[in-house]
Amino acid sequence: MLYKLTGTPGYRAPEVAKADASYNTEVDMYSFGMFLYELVTGGKRPFEDLRFGHELDTAVMKGRALDPISSSDCKPWPDVADLIAHCLEPQPKKRATAQQAYSRLCDPELICLKREIAVSKGQTVECMVVRHFEEDNVPKVEVWVGSGQSDDTSAQVAIIDLCDKGVEGCTGTYIRDRRVKSILAVDSDTVLAGTLSGTIWVFDAVNHKCEFSQPQLPNGVLCLKQYEDKVVAGLANGQLAVYGASSVKRKDAKAELLNLCPSPSNGVVSQDECSVYPVACIAIGKKRIFCGCGNEVVVLQVNESGKLEIENRWNGEEKSESVVLNIAVASNLLWTSTRGSSVIKCWEHCKAKLVGHVDCMETLRDNGYSGDSRGARVISLLLANRTLWIGLGSGHMILVDSSSRKLVSIIRRHMAAVRCLVDTRSPDKNNSLVLSGAMGFIERPGYGSTKQTNNTFGHALVWEADFVEQAKDLEFHIRKRRELTESN
Repeated sequence: MLYKLTGTPGYRAPEVAKADASYNTEVDMYSFGMFLYELVTGGKRPFEDLRFGHELDTAVMKGRALDPISSSDCKPWPDVADLIAHCLEPQPKKRATAQQAYSRLCDPELICLKREIAVSKGQTVECMVVRHFEEDNVPKVEVWVGSGQSDDTSAQVAIIDLCDKGVEGCTGTYIRDRRVKSILAVDSDTVLAGTLSGTIWVFDAVNHKCEFSQPQLPNGVLCLKQYEDKVVAGLANGQLAVYGASSVKRKDAKAELLNLCPSPSNGVVSQDECSVYPVACIAIGKKRIFCGCGNEVVVLQVNESGKLEIENRWNGEEKSESVVLNIAVASNLLWTSTRGSSVIKCWEHCKAKLVGHVDCMETLRDNGYSGDSRGARVISLLLANRTLWIGLGSGHMILVDSSSRKLVSIIRRHMAAVRCLVDTRSPDKNNSLVLSGAMGFIERPGYGSTKQTNNTFGHALVWEADFVEQAKDLEFHIRKRRELTESN
């Protein structure tokens, strides 16, 4: 360890540049932060516009901020940028310790969290959809986000550009309607937003402009999906509204209504009876549509005349008051969760046979969770790259291997319920990302009040979809380095 005024100007800590302190571990961590900045920016030196040592020392002593790492063709990489900032804290006692830096560098979250985007002030992110398109023969990706309150004037649709050179943050518009509960990209030129009022708003996706709304449906639109040449909307009264994929882009499109709620023995279904059978979710299989209708899973197929008809149905939950909230399809398996429950069930859907489950409350408690059961309830579900992503009421996300149903990782970077999860996988299945949407973002997990949590905005977080593979690869290299250290 050195104990005199030395070191490289621009890399030495402010207290050393001021000659107020000798070299110690805090000073080393400052220099490490500068080195890490140069590493991730591809060799960009701190304060490249300055030439002389005294100018560099002055910049450090005055706390001049470094250019963002994204200014050097590096993606935003939030946790890496935050680790650099943590190492460069002007007050030595607030800097990251060597152990803290090592712990974060060994965490797959640091590698896999690619971006964080503040979307809506005071509103959670309710739903998301990915739009793939081409611009000047270059593939592009956008994410459209729906949010809003329960009143009639605060619905919001925002747009996130995920391209490497895209606009940071997001753009968007308000519509005078209740909360946007579902959103769907139809082909590459149209986006539909369904609201709690029963309205579907039609957007020109190319020009990012709201064009018109379709005639109001009998009840709130809870989910939207496209299946071949049809657009289907799940309604809160147990009905499925079916449009042609081309006709829904035009004004005054008429929907065919299909009742999914179970018929009583007399064959007459009352409105009150169907109100406990909302169509809360829809999942698309290879040849079938799977709907969560009340506590049942309803399987639909297209008949010879091109109409949707019910092929099968079974109880997804024994309690009649529970609602099937999420469905994820994987080959011959189906994953379901119900409102208020922490359990995800796995079914062979061709036989309607229950073959396993994942208990999220049990998983959290085995890993130190001390909250209540409400925090462990499953809010959202996504199957991506053979990994089941599970969004919980507490803001946690649990990642489970879909084949073995074994835990892969537990993440908590949101402050409230993870309301939606979406995969950006394109038709060529390359460059897949996963986005999570919820209220708040924990910027520096595990460090108490060292950094404030951003909890006033709804946030979308962008993750590598191959989180599991990245975690395994990181673990392999950590083990190899440990073996080399021990052998020496």
